[in-house]
Amino acid sequence: SLPLSAVMLHPCRDNFNGIGDGFGFPLRYKVEISDDPNFKTGVVKLADYTEHDVPNPGVLAQSAAAGGKSARYIRVTATKLA
Repeated sequence: SLPLSAVMLHPCRDNFNGIGDGFGFPLRYKVEISDDPNFKTGVVKLADYTEHDVPNPGVLAQSAAAGGKSARYIRVTATKLA
């Protein structure tokens, strides 16, 4: 378990199929941390964007502040794909 300042998500660019910036980045998602690999106990939600679609971030990194909380595991759950 290590203290975290933030969890950074880096969107991709797809030049091959012409999809462009933000390729594959979910419209709705959440970011959680825990020391439990099964996320059954001690789960801390860092970001929750599951209620409304988020705009395509292009290739700008998205940050979920952790405020020094410690964790061994990070889980990103996409609840709606682009």
